[in-house]
Amino acid sequence: MNEMPDMGKILYQEYITIDYKDDARKLYDKVMKKAVFQISRLIKAISNNLIDLKSNDFVEGNTWRKRNKEDGKIDWRMSSRGIYNLVRALTKPYVGANLYIKVKIIRYENFVKLSQVIIKILRLLK
Repeated sequence: MNEMPDMGKILYQEYITIDYKDDARKLYDKVMKKAVFQISRLIKAISNNLIDLKSNDFVEGNTWRKRNKEDGKIDWRMSSRGIYNLVRALTKPYVGANLYIKVKIIRYENFVKLSQVIIKILRLLK
C-alpha cells in the first residue's frame, strides 16, 4: 500500500469508451462489466506467468481528493458543454451538481431537468 492512490504498478489495463450521454453511473457500470473479463484474463495470465507490470505515468494522469458539495457548484461562466459534463460526471453515486440561487441549494443529477429549470429562470428574468 502506498500513500497516494494508484501509485503501484499496473497489472492489466483496457480502454473503455465514454459516450457523450454516459454519466458517472453508466461509466461505473461499464467499468464493472469490463472488470469481470479483466479478472478472468488476469488469473489466466498469472497462472501462465505472463504478467508484464507497467509503471504508472503520473505526468499523463492525476489523483483527486474525495469529492464534496463545492465540487458540484455550477459556475455560470462555464460553457453549456462544461455544465453538461459537470452534471453527468457528478451524478449518483457522487455529490451531484448544484444550482445556487440566493441561499437555497438545488441538486441536479440530470442535465435535461437542469436545462428546463434554467430556461424557466431565464424567462422569469426577462
